[in-house]
Amino acid sequence: MSKTVWAWCALIGVSTVFGQPVIGKKSVRPAAPTASAAGLARGSAFRILGDNLGPLDVIKAELPYPAEIDGVKVILKNKASGTEVQAFLSQVGAFEIQGIVPSSTESGASTLRVQTNAGTSTEIDLNVADQVLGIVTTTNLNGALAAADILRPDGDPQRLRMTAPAHPGSTLSILASGFGPITTSDGDPAVEQPILEGAELLVGGVALPVRYAGRYPGKAGYDRILVDLPESGLQLGCYVPISLRSGENLSNASFLSIAAADQSMCDAGGVLTPEAIQAIDEGRQVVVPGFQITDSATEFDFDGESIEFHSRAASGAFYAYSRYELESGLAFLNGTVQNLNGCSVVTLEGTSDDYEAAEASGLDAGQILKFDGQAGAQFQLERQPTIIYTGDLGSSIPVLPGMFSLEDKARNMIRQARASAARQAGQRRTGFPVIAPDLTPGTYTLSGTGGTAIDAFNATIDLGAPVTWTNKASINEIDRGNPLSIVWTPGPAADIVTVTGMAIGPVPGAPKAIGRLFTCQAPADAGGLTVGADILQLMPVTGGSEDSMGLLSVLQSNTPPNGRFKAPLVGGGETEYGQIGYTYGGQKSVNFQ
Repeated sequence: MSKTVWAWCALIGVSTVFGQPVIGKKSVRPAAPTASAAGLARGSAFRILGDNLGPLDVIKAELPYPAEIDGVKVILKNKASGTEVQAFLSQVGAFEIQGIVPSSTESGASTLRVQTNAGTSTEIDLNVADQVLGIVTTTNLNGALAAADILRPDGDPQRLRMTAPAHPGSTLSILASGFGPITTSDGDPAVEQPILEGAELLVGGVALPVRYAGRYPGKAGYDRILVDLPESGLQLGCYVPISLRSGENLSNASFLSIAAADQSMCDAGGVLTPEAIQAIDEGRQVVVPGFQITDSATEFDFDGESIEFHSRAASGAFYAYSRYELESGLAFLNGTVQNLNGCSVVTLEGTSDDYEAAEASGLDAGQILKFDGQAGAQFQLERQPTIIYTGDLGSSIPVLPGMFSLEDKARNMIRQARASAARQAGQRRTGFPVIAPDLTPGTYTLSGTGGTAIDAFNATIDLGAPVTWTNKASINEIDRGNPLSIVWTPGPAADIVTVTGMAIGPVPGAPKAIGRLFTCQAPADAGGLTVGADILQLMPVTGGSEDSMGLLSVLQSNTPPNGRFKAPLVGGGETEYGQIGYTYGGQKSVNFQ
């Protein structure tokens, strides 16, 4: 039944369940945005999205939570033993159910079904795990702003936002889930119960001891992280990456906003002005340009043979951002320094299709944008149906335009490498030519004649001299027990070099491959950096399976103010400051051992 019909029924006071319940595709989701491949943890909160899941009028239960509300049940069945348990339910409605996996549920491959007075849904396959570490985010998306409170000894907690950031010395209470089963009933009001011993919160690559990691008092099915931020030594900014580590287990990615002690708002690294952040926080929408030039070479092993190809492309848009996009991390454009002289780690489980994703809408600036520069270089970026502009600047393979976060770049790098290797499997294995000559360092101009939303504009960027990854050929097998040294020729002082490693491999008991990604950054003129063994030991072992692979990249990029620009809006006014970013470098397949 359509939502229009549901709305009509609401007007005439109908609250009956219509038809057999239907669970949407990949719509059984943990409270924290961990990947669907990881499944649900025993004792953790979850939600189910679909149609006909319950009565039209949402019913919220009171503690202690029951196993049935108005005839609605959620039943979990272990495939091996056939044992069934009913989940505790906190809320039921036509389109969503919220509940808790009982701690008594057997772990392993399982099914889930919804039963109502009108029928029973098709069984959905899922994994029930003892533990799926998760940080809850404000937008329910992986990599988004953590749902956190700043604890104040002389007042009520302050919800963390970009306009109300944490400061060095702050104590944070972070909402989480999936820490594991408890011995008391999950449907009862939660009491303080420490679960994880020796856990650490990785904040901008710095490991901070966690004061408490266990059940969140009063929040059945949820966990809590209490952590004290040190007075010094932390990365500051609007997008400080975090993840929770317990032993070798790592949570999903999230971020905190942390400002200097004398600042009332976080620093977006030149991507967004304080005025823009304030406007978005107040519910207004702002327009931010974001364009990316990529010039990279890839060496990829496929079926035991080496393939080399080159990608040179440009893509971007004039993005319209609301608070949702801002807190989902979509305004985190290329050129923003994540963690200079440090490393960050995130968990990637399965593929990007396993995660919910946010997409900022693009605004029309015309059918064609031009990119002109040194030595007579002239290229065009064409408008796509999504109003994203893309252009091939001379590649040996088709180019996939990507998002601007390092994590999404790495995902696209994996996707592109696999697809290209498969396409070229029957052809010449090395030396696929680049169609155009190298991009000569110097000033380049991005311009457009205007469209329905963006008026005519011109923007410039200075492409710096590229660095060379000098010890690339010698890195093939990475020993996770020892530091990894990356060396390059020094580049422009204003540029940064980002070293990204990704390892994807099967994990016992998990239905899909689970991977991890690390990023380390240093100034381009530093000439190198070292990835510590503590970071490398978090990476899965690769090799020996077609579901396993490893990649290592060294990419150079610019930072603001190089490439910053505004564009006029049709009807008056301007966009916020945006960024043209460039990325030079290369990546190669490696094994993590």
